[in-house]
Amino acid sequence: MDITGLITGLITEIAEEFSFLGLIEKFISFFETNSIITFIIFAVSLFLLYRLVKLAFRIFLVVIAGVLFPFAMNLIFDWGIAINVGTLIFYATAAVVIFLLATLLKSAGKFLGVLGSPIRKRTERKRIEKDIEEDLEKKKRH
Repeated sequence: MDITGLITGLITEIAEEFSFLGLIEKFISFFETNSIITFIIFAVSLFLLYRLVKLAFRIFLVVIAGVLFPFAMNLIFDWGIAINVGTLIFYATAAVVIFLLATLLKSAGKFLGVLGSPIRKRTERKRIEKDIEEDLEKKKRH
């Protein structure tokens, strides 16, 4: 068999496998063999994995910042912080704890904001109605 024919055949099969229409057909056939619940679980799993990887990367950056903190303070301000494994672990751990607390507080604030939004909207609507009534009364007087 000719090697050129083999390579051409492989490339043709790969192109057919990954063509746009081929992907759509595979997507449609997925729903024919699996339920929508499976797809929803898959989508939620992807979303959670994305969030977990994003959080892990941010924690990694915070650990690096925590480890570099004593070096920076010694270099910039000459604080004389002892640089040893225990100190580096302490600052890295403290940085992660502070980061997680800040993330938790930020999430709680967003949650409370969502809970309070109907009340805020209602009071804003009442204020606007009051302003409109006052404007109408001023126009009637003039």
